[in-house]
Amino acid sequence: MTAQTSREVRRGSGAFSPALLVRSLPGALRKLNPITLARNPVMLVVEIGSVLTTLFAIV
Repeated sequence: MTAQTSREVRRGSGAFSPALLVRSLPGALRKLNPITLARNPVMLVVEIGSVLTTLFAIV
């Protein structure tokens, strides 16, 4: 394999490949739903804290 060929083979593979992101994005957004997080109080508190921190940083 030449250097050019190995780059072409590796492009699109890995954690940030477009196909993997498109497939996993809906599931990730569903997990951020506050109703779903209410089942796990620790994650609910983490989400509330992250929203507050973001708002305080912006304002």
